[in-house]
Amino acid sequence: MSLKTLEMQIALPRSVDWGMMMERMNQHPYLVQERAASLRQKREERFRKTAEKTSSASYQTLSHPYKGQHLDRSI
Repeated sequence: MSLKTLEMQIALPRSVDWGMMMERMNQHPYLVQERAASLRQKREERFRKTAEKTSSASYQTLSHPYKGQHLDRSI
């Protein structure tokens, strides 16, 4: 067996590994962008839910004898 055939036996499996690694590196920005979009969507959904809760509870009744009866928190 010559030295060239031995080198090719080592080089071919490594080239497959390098190919898979390069494919992962090419897909990495897309995965990061997809994750950022899903996090942004979750954050907006959470913000919308808290905004709905605060808008529904914007008036609070107080029981003080000589001060106002309603406190407007919508500002």
